[in-house]
Amino acid sequence: MMSLTIGDPPQKMMAIVDTGSDVTWFQCLLCTDCYPQNLPTFVPSISTTYDTINCNTKTCDKLREHWCELDDSDDDKNNDNNVCKYKVEYADGSFTNGTLSKDLFGLETKGSNDINFPMIVFGCSRNADDRFDEEGTGLIGLDMGPLSFVSQFGVFIDWKFSHCLGRYGNPNSSGRIFFGKDAMLLGTPTPMVTKPKSAPDHELYYVNLIDISVDHKRLNIHPERFLPR
Repeated sequence: MMSLTIGDPPQKMMAIVDTGSDVTWFQCLLCTDCYPQNLPTFVPSISTTYDTINCNTKTCDKLREHWCELDDSDDDKNNDNNVCKYKVEYADGSFTNGTLSKDLFGLETKGSNDINFPMIVFGCSRNADDRFDEEGTGLIGLDMGPLSFVSQFGVFIDWKFSHCLGRYGNPNSSGRIFFGKDAMLLGTPTPMVTKPKSAPDHELYYVNLIDISVDHKRLNIHPERFLPR
């Protein structure tokens, strides 16, 4: 989970960190069919910096699945009400859909001052599958897709982030995520493998898989079998 704030005044959110998708989204007020969450849902009408994304824009076209829809809700600040609607489906069958939006994002820093990222594009979810963790109010996408947090503000974070995981199985153990110059890589690095942009799922992260061990015994599979296809 990743702690952050959205909007002005800031509203506290807790995001599921996902390095396998790009669309960041949070459950919003007036959600018609959402999973239960511990923290309050995001209220767009409270934020003075919140806005929706117009349909027929380059930003809307970056979505894999989107459509246009007239929206007369109170949180729509576009004059024409013709907003960009999105849908994201995940490998486990879970999904979210809603209104593509933008607002101020705030992150904690190692120092005393938090840092704000202006007008991050994210999904204001109106419908989300109940398989998501109730500890999270949404999800932050960190792959290399066009709408991921890394892609939107790569120039400010030097296209780098690192994630120190908490101890597995210990609910009291927490991790840290670092962006930009604070991103650290300890130990022996594992080279990243990239796919051509024309290949499916080229925006995901890949590593070289050398072999598989079962019960501490190597299966001696030829490394070429693991190359991305």
